[in-house]
Amino acid sequence: MMLKQRTIAAPVKTVGIGLHTGRKVTLKLIPAPMNTGIVFHRVDLPNAPSIKADALAVTDTRLATVLQNGDARVSTVEHLLSGCAGLGIDNLIIELDCEEVPIMDGSAASFLFLIESAGLQEQEAPRQFIVIKKPVEIRESGKLARLEPFDGYKLDFTIDSSTQRSIKLVRDTPLILQIAPMPEKLAVPEHLALHMRLKPFVKWVWRAVVV
Repeated sequence: MMLKQRTIAAPVKTVGIGLHTGRKVTLKLIPAPMNTGIVFHRVDLPNAPSIKADALAVTDTRLATVLQNGDARVSTVEHLLSGCAGLGIDNLIIELDCEEVPIMDGSAASFLFLIESAGLQEQEAPRQFIVIKKPVEIRESGKLARLEPFDGYKLDFTIDSSTQRSIKLVRDTPLILQIAPMPEKLAVPEHLALHMRLKPFVKWVWRAVVV
């Protein structure tokens, strides 16, 4: 059976606060045609430049994942893109009026709710896959990332050598229940600095694990 591409059924919008900028952000998700991919549009900049969610567009991963196209950039995209991956979204336009995706509750759960509220729309084009045929490994500064061939999807990770999870994922539900609610993890100095930036927005609820 051919698996087909997927977008959302209707536009949906939310408002939140940027975790690192402390700025109010309006985020809008819009259905996209087949083979578009996931594309961010900075509507606060002239001509609303686009930034594609592509590994080659990543320019920084310190505390947040940053995507960039020329002078236009968007940061803290990881939770939103995790939600898109969990629900199998292939094509989506994401409009932002700030350089940062809002943190919401500090996990992917809010974005899953937002996407499910818009509904899912199957498209006619076949979905494209990357198949891991042999182990791929990267090591840097004591950190390790490794992909191996596997019949299914299994994720093992260790953070600070103190927290380890082993999760086998099958389609959507396990991701929603196991990974999406996991909050942002911050060291104490980072937490205090962010608290000072977000203090004027105490009415906005956000979540972090302080270590």
